Amino acid sequence: MTLSPRHNRPTILVRFFCACLVLQGQTWANDSTNLLPSPAFVLPQSVPDPIEPFNRVMWGFNVALMTDVIQPTSRVYRFIVVKPVRTGIGNFGRNLIYPGRLINNLLQGKWNGARDESYRFLCNTTVGVVGFFDVGTRWKIPKSDADFGQTFGQWGWKPSCFVMLPFFGPSNERDTLGLAADTAANPLLYISPYGLVADDPLTYLGPYSYFTYADMYNSMADSVGEYVRFSQADRYVAINTPVRLLHGISKLDEFYEAPLDWPAAERTDDLENTFLKVAALSHSTLTPQTSLPFDAVESKFLIGLNFRMVLRDIIFSSQRRNNQGVLRRRPVIFRREPVYQEILKYSYQNYFDKFVIPYYQTNGLGSAAATALAKAGDLRTYESGLRANPDLKIIVNENDFLLADEDLAWLKATFSPAQLTVFKQGGHLGNLSNATVQKTILDGLSGLKPRQSQ
Repeated sequence: MTLSPRHNRPTILVRFFCACLVLQGQTWANDSTNLLPSPAFVLPQSVPDPIEPFNRVMWGFNVALMTDVIQPTSRVYRFIVVKPVRTGIGNFGRNLIYPGRLINNLLQGKWNGARDESYRFLCNTTVGVVGFFDVGTRWKIPKSDADFGQTFGQWGWKPSCFVMLPFFGPSNERDTLGLAADTAANPLLYISPYGLVADDPLTYLGPYSYFTYADMYNSMADSVGEYVRFSQADRYVAINTPVRLLHGISKLDEFYEAPLDWPAAERTDDLENTFLKVAALSHSTLTPQTSLPFDAVESKFLIGLNFRMVLRDIIFSSQRRNNQGVLRRRPVIFRREPVYQEILKYSYQNYFDKFVIPYYQTNGLGSAAATALAKAGDLRTYESGLRANPDLKIIVNENDFLLADEDLAWLKATFSPAQLTVFKQGGHLGNLSNATVQKTILDGLSGLKPRQSQ
């Protein structure tokens, strides 16, 4: 889908996350690195990134723009322009680009979509005061977003080059051309309330060009906080940590391999369907009450894949600082795709066996490294000290997939009710929006005082 101003809303985070997942597609196969048996399934193939150095520079530009310009100025903008007005500006902008949606619905043969968008345009333009109020949605008239990027894709153009656009974000050569076509399809581009001056190129831009960036800024003002949070290396407090680290990573590997439960002949199609479901979420607003369209296997796989992306970044960053010679390709910051593809063949158990243990074997632990690390990653090793700490507060969920039954039993036997709170449901970090859970966390933090300097 073409990345245009109307897409710069909070939902772009979901779409970008999905794009990151798809871009890491690869075929699993055993090789001479002696990795653990690889899952017998194929992730969606990646969009080639032949201009990766340029894209990474442009990514840095976009992050700097968001962090240093959009984020600080948006605070003032949100204070002056209240939320209902910002929503109205966004509605007005979407209404203006109706002709492009109409054309592309027709080009894609979506006759119902063209009809619905025409109904919406008529209702929003008249009753909705030239589009400031979205009465079409209130009247249950469905949206049918369509652009030239979609049209080119339906006509058979498969992307062959990943492109990071300034301002607009991740795209490809097909959708970049589609963005230009979308702009050309807007009639306001050709309407100018003033005369053209040959020596002043700015007069050729037209009013639509200025409003495009105004609408984009209006949309970014509400989403920039999440964009910056996801693009910087923030640190978070860990909750629901496993009792035994090795058991925890074994569950992450198990979840990633969940698609093996599907019939082999249907596995690739089922995986692609799972990614399509993730992409479809970008068209909705997620809340704690949202019912997600994933079955048990899909849910496990997406959780495992998310953690596998974390592992990819861990291996890449650690090997850039201290290359142990395990990877065939050298980690290069401006050319990551080849080494990323190699890293993604490593499971968490592979990481522990081939990176962590050898590192500590050569840094003082010797042949006892594996045993020492397993012991260090087990909370039961520190039982006496933990039990004696009255200020320790532990909050867990009974159905946390990182906790084995024996781990939960140990927690209950080791800690008093004043120290341990156990919720029946919530999985792993899945109930943080629950008011009772939030209150329990805040109660556990109550009474904290700044540490006095010695």
